[in-house]
Amino acid sequence: MNGAPAPRSGTQPDGYTALLANAGIATGATAYVRLNFNGLRDFAPVTQVSATPHILVIHPSLPAKTVKELIAFTRARPGELNFSSTGHGNSDHLAAALFSYMTGLKMVHVTYKGGPQALGDVMTGQIAMYFAGVPVALPLVKAGRVRAMGVTGAKRAAVLPDVPTVAEAGVPGYEHILWGMMLVPAATPKDVVARLSVAAVKALEAADVRQRYAGMGVEPAPSTPERASAYLKSETDKYAKVVKAIGLRIE
Repeated sequence: MNGAPAPRSGTQPDGYTALLANAGIATGATAYVRLNFNGLRDFAPVTQVSATPHILVIHPSLPAKTVKELIAFTRARPGELNFSSTGHGNSDHLAAALFSYMTGLKMVHVTYKGGPQALGDVMTGQIAMYFAGVPVALPLVKAGRVRAMGVTGAKRAAVLPDVPTVAEAGVPGYEHILWGMMLVPAATPKDVVARLSVAAVKALEAADVRQRYAGMGVEPAPSTPERASAYLKSETDKYAKVVKAIGLRIE
């Protein structure tokens, strides 16, 4: 699971201790059998920090040229096509799970120890599709080793402007990103949260930070505490449905 962090006991809500969490705090709320915290109750979002989409890639031998064609091809072969991931509950797994959940497709899940291995078997044709990280997949897409079908964010990736989003290519409403968010203990005074947010947003909007993020295929995603809070709740609610639908339970 990509980061279902536990709060440190005794942490004072004074603004001096913050947690940089990722999407695992939302997905883990339902996936983990036992958690000693509640992400929505125990934390106050300061700002969203980053947003990193995945790229849906397939082996070039598959006849599908668009997401719609891929859906039709897979639907005609229920349980025959497979997809790879780096493990149950990880971001690439949940990207595929959301895709299956929204399209009703039946596919076989094959796990690997890491992204390069999961992507490598797409190149060899042993795996049909993978929701790969942008930095890992980009060179292979440009070299024609795998075919990019769509990016999982709400907008097209700057590094692949000709590749549509999964939503615009055939699955309206689909969006899955690996995001980062700055959180503080829930009892932190609102004025302290507001000051932290202003400082964090200023840092995220700095040119050198944006340049460094771009080099990693990551987009800064600064927001207000209110927007970050609403987003955390919407992501928690969305993946509660997906996790329950696929029967994901992590001890």
